[in-house]
Amino acid sequence: ERMLLGRFEQAPGCLNVLDVDDSEPPEWIVRAVNVAPSDLVHRATRQTTMEQYWARYRAAPPGLPDTA
Repeated sequence: ERMLLGRFEQAPGCLNVLDVDDSEPPEWIVRAVNVAPSDLVHRATRQTTMEQYWARYRAAPPGLPDTA
């Protein structure tokens, strides 16, 4: 049965760890979700990735590419 979690934000470059056994059918357990090595406890922001990109875009000087 597929379950959807709605709005589930993933940090760029994050790790998700699933432990899958070799039984038939395979059983699995989620060990870690959305572990971002650069921000383990997600203190840097409460914005989604797209909100962060939009803020950087809006802050860039007109006519210049965003190189940050």
